[in-house]
Amino acid sequence: MRILYINNYFSIFNGTDSGASNRSTMFIKALSCMGHVDVISFRGDSFSNIENCDLIHTTSITSQHKEGRLDKFFKLLAFRSPEKIYPVNKEKEEIVDSHINSGKYDYVACRYLREAIECGLLKYSERLIIDIDDNPRDVALMAAKTAKTLRNRIYNSLYAYTLDRLVKYTLKNVKCCFHSNPLQSPVTQSVYLHNVTVSNVDLPLISEDTPLYIMMVGLFHYGPNIEGLEHFLNNVWPIVYKENPNITLNVVGRIGDEQLKQKWSNYEGVVLKGFVSDLVDEYLNARLVIVPIYSGSGTSVKVVEAMQMNRACISTLAGVRGYDQYLTDGKDYILTNSDEEFAEKILNHINNTQEINNIAKSARSKVNLHFSRDKFQEIVINAIKHK
Repeated sequence: MRILYINNYFSIFNGTDSGASNRSTMFIKALSCMGHVDVISFRGDSFSNIENCDLIHTTSITSQHKEGRLDKFFKLLAFRSPEKIYPVNKEKEEIVDSHINSGKYDYVACRYLREAIECGLLKYSERLIIDIDDNPRDVALMAAKTAKTLRNRIYNSLYAYTLDRLVKYTLKNVKCCFHSNPLQSPVTQSVYLHNVTVSNVDLPLISEDTPLYIMMVGLFHYGPNIEGLEHFLNNVWPIVYKENPNITLNVVGRIGDEQLKQKWSNYEGVVLKGFVSDLVDEYLNARLVIVPIYSGSGTSVKVVEAMQMNRACISTLAGVRGYDQYLTDGKDYILTNSDEEFAEKILNHINNTQEINNIAKSARSKVNLHFSRDKFQEIVINAIKHK
């Protein structure tokens, strides 16, 4: 079996620095268990380090389409015209078509509906596999919820309705599609595919000697991560630090905005670690992992990653969305519903080694059962074979 995979955005061979990048890598690895995978990368990748997978074309191409006000208006009416919402990039389409025409591929695969449309893949719908990940409708709904002006709230609400109809219209003929949140199935034939990390390390549980560190991990180019940390630092951390100044918050991940980096570095007790090449040491020295997420539309891979690392999570409701049917508050993670409760639960749990470890052990057993790498591959393979 031969599969052609089109990579548009993420580094899939040379390290993974975000949940989306992790998912891309694991998706290709799952496909490579079915047959040989050829990769066309518009991300500029230079090599493949995945078994049974070759990089056959690489170049950096970005979409140049500029959207005007009239374009935005007409998009609201284009639920049966995918290319009017996500214009085709002719350069990408020509490269993809030339490889498909010169090779015998059983399947064509990519991440995201937008990329499928932009690369002209809908003409291959009968053998097209798309990892939708977040439902585009729900992304627009979240944008409507967080918009700062009434005009943008109204527009994004209408756009969400358009995207809902577009997704159903477009996906009804594809071979197979996957989504990352069990609450957001785009179409009846789509398959829930959980988020998963590339790491598979079983760290020891914490001990009395583990430092009084709490940790947040994320890519701080991503809006919900920026919003979450900003809110936590302004509203939760001052309560925690005033009550117990021996606690340190380690923030792990790239921060794209220099002004935010400077602002966040001024908080007492906060250490901005930036990008680290190995997360294991950071988890090893953390007693608790915090997930202060208040917006977004998918499921947080950092919840799964922390649980795989034998570390207990304290999270907002949005941070654990989509995990409700598998994980239980108080047993597998610690849920907070207000800033004051967030601070209180950090202070109450950070010195309770036995309770933290009990939560971590329960969570890891659930993650191994429902969110493992083997389970991820099994879902992808079975879905494609039986669709």
